[in-house]
Amino acid sequence: MVGPILHVAGWAADESGVAWVRLYADDQIIEHIPMSVPRPDVEKEFPQFSKPGALHGWHATIDFGDHVGYTHISAEALDGRGALTRFAQLSVKIRP
Repeated sequence: MVGPILHVAGWAADESGVAWVRLYADDQIIEHIPMSVPRPDVEKEFPQFSKPGALHGWHATIDFGDHVGYTHISAEALDGRGALTRFAQLSVKIRP
């Protein structure tokens, strides 16, 4: 069980770059999060994504208070070609 205010963070990478990550709660769009954090660890592990100035990390603080109870949270990324890829899913119980 988690509180209604969650700090979420992660990374996404693509050869064409990633513009933003979109978060969903029960298939409802909650937030668009821009790529804003340098992630040298990602570039070291995946050198094909290493480009000058590339940002692979993201973070946000989200209020899930409208989704009290069991909630399915998922994320998708928009790449530089305009394709959306769902890359993460989890279910949590959100307390009031």
